[in-house]
Amino acid sequence: MKRLFILLIIILVAFVLNAVNFYAQKIVSCSAGAYHTLTIDESGNLWAWGYNYSGQLGDGTTQEKYTPVQIMPATKFKIALAGFDYSMAIDESGNLWGWGTNNSGQLGNNTVSGNTSTPVPIKAGTKFKAVSIYYSHTLAIDEAGNLWAWGLNNKGQLGDGTTTDRFSPIKIKSGTKFKSVSAGTAHSLAIDEVGSLWTWGNNKYGQLGNGTITDKSTPGKVKSGTKFKIVAAGFGHSMAIDESGNLWDWGSNSSGQLGDGSDSNKSSPVQINSGKKFKSITAGSSNSMAIDASGNLWAWGFNGFGKLGDGTTCEKSLPVNIKSGTKFSAVSGGYNHTMAIDESGNLWGWGTNESGQFADGTTSGKSFPVNVKAGFEFKDVSTGNEHSLAIDESGYLWTWGANSYGQLGDGDKYGKDTPEKIKPGTKFKAVSAGKYNTSLAIDESGNLWAWGYNYYGQLGDGTTQDRNMPVMIKYGTKFKTISAGSSVSMAIDESGKLWAWGYGQLGDGATSKKSLPVNIKPGMKFKFVSACTTYAMAIDEAGNLWAWGMNKTGQLGDGTKAEKSTPTKVNAGIKFKSVSTYYSHTLAVDESGNLWAWGSNEYGKLGNGDLTAMTKPVSVKPDTKFKLVNAGSVHSAAIDESGNLWTWGYNKNGRLGDGTTLDKSTPVQVKSGTKFRHISAGYNYNLAIDESGKLWGWGYNEMGQLGDGTAWHDKPVRINTGRK
Repeated sequence: MKRLFILLIIILVAFVLNAVNFYAQKIVSCSAGAYHTLTIDESGNLWAWGYNYSGQLGDGTTQEKYTPVQIMPATKFKIALAGFDYSMAIDESGNLWGWGTNNSGQLGNNTVSGNTSTPVPIKAGTKFKAVSIYYSHTLAIDEAGNLWAWGLNNKGQLGDGTTTDRFSPIKIKSGTKFKSVSAGTAHSLAIDEVGSLWTWGNNKYGQLGNGTITDKSTPGKVKSGTKFKIVAAGFGHSMAIDESGNLWDWGSNSSGQLGDGSDSNKSSPVQINSGKKFKSITAGSSNSMAIDASGNLWAWGFNGFGKLGDGTTCEKSLPVNIKSGTKFSAVSGGYNHTMAIDESGNLWGWGTNESGQFADGTTSGKSFPVNVKAGFEFKDVSTGNEHSLAIDESGYLWTWGANSYGQLGDGDKYGKDTPEKIKPGTKFKAVSAGKYNTSLAIDESGNLWAWGYNYYGQLGDGTTQDRNMPVMIKYGTKFKTISAGSSVSMAIDESGKLWAWGYGQLGDGATSKKSLPVNIKPGMKFKFVSACTTYAMAIDEAGNLWAWGMNKTGQLGDGTKAEKSTPTKVNAGIKFKSVSTYYSHTLAVDESGNLWAWGSNEYGKLGNGDLTAMTKPVSVKPDTKFKLVNAGSVHSAAIDESGNLWTWGYNKNGRLGDGTTLDKSTPVQVKSGTKFRHISAGYNYNLAIDESGKLWGWGYNEMGQLGDGTAWHDKPVRINTGRK
């Protein structure tokens, strides 16, 4: 029994390590199929994800995978290709493996019935150096340079002079040695060892490049006199790079996929982007991608689902630069999605994602590149009015969203719709995004930093000048807690002293502007503070709750609507551990886990089942124990002690995350089955971190505050970061 237990532990550890390895290593090879993706990391590990109806992932199941699964963990691979609904790979010893659909014999294992959900060896004993697949036929080159073909042959795409399907590999053009090959839908391209280009198969659109539209069942030489080094066959068009780096396209051009500025087919090769040299190409179904000699990525042709990656869905008949400034090393165009690897080994995906082919845990498509292999987990996040801050588990600070006052801290005032790393040489432990364009952060040494809007002195640097990069506040003092309001900021230092600055209800008995921190309620030690637009709440080290500021809707919770210019104790006798404020309502959790709410109650944001304002705390969902609350502008969120996430109140733009836009006056559970550890409710959107460190966002997204570069969401979507 003890041995069995140890074995189970070893298996579990191995599983965990495998799950981590995908994010820990650089990707060196990627291939986009119709609805699935394969990659190989720098250690030779093969990973697969996406659609799996025919077993094309190779994991022994037919279940879709939205995150990477390792295939044949004990084997190291050097080449992997994802076809329409099957896959082929060559291991480091040169052995060829196939799996997935086999309805035309495309696996080459001498059968034609039954799909295979685990890799099977193909032509055992022969060592291969190249393989290419697309729809239903396969081409491969062995280590001696011999060309082999098998699978569907209705258009002569195998090149054996017939239109007979072959269920096992047959040698093509015996006596000629080849170095490169590419299989299209029903046509084939190959380059021999002297650089000559050969084509055969379907020629309906002129994709063979021989000046005709007549099919050929044997290889024919094209553009004699030019030496080629790379070929790529698509649905009905072809691409090639010659030995000088020039790019040539021909065949179908209905969507501008040839890149010559027209939509007319070409039956002979035409040079594309003359004067520019290229090193890599991929032909999609009706689109094309290429990487030039400098590493720039170019795309053109059909752009349904945003698969060109230029942020639109408009066709392009001339090459457009994708993700300018990023240098790429490899690209692969699938049926309706694209995958690419940059020179740092980061993996990017765009286009359709309906079967999880991005491996980001979602099915949300993108019209621009998103970092698939981000691998970052988060430990703190904060939502402002229209900007967001987060700290990953390594301590790095990320910002995104609106930036008109420099609140992102990246040195400019341009908004960002995906996360960007800030002050990369510094590790952080806490962040707070202000209600109106300010930002605060505490680094791991306890230093306080501020940036953004500063008209009221709310940055605390002694000026009223906006800052678009972080500046240190109250140098020499170490802080542990921060809260950025609208025109006021607050912080608690490591000795428990509470500090406030800016303009409004600071709690010092005055209403004058303060551009430097002032101590509030000297002699009292605090552990938690929440600053809002016009009032504030704080919890002292004994658990007592204090309130001050405006009180028109009873948001101070003292049973009155009278303002308080200094801290006043609320709900004496009850000890609290968490409190959150926004414009006019307050949420708090006591030390027993009970949830309380008070203040204004439009749209049911107090969560007690009605719309009546409360000047004293009322119990919310008394049958549940909570550990964390966060108040949005007119909605609320909380996490119970089991990690379940609850929301209630106003639901325009889906900010409650329950898949509807209907207001709720009592808590509803969000993303049932997922356990959360942190929630931040903003003005009209939310960000949350689950127990594994994944970041999720939902609600309004006009300024890019969700960080996924899309429109609003009425359910949580996974937010990834790119590596910087």
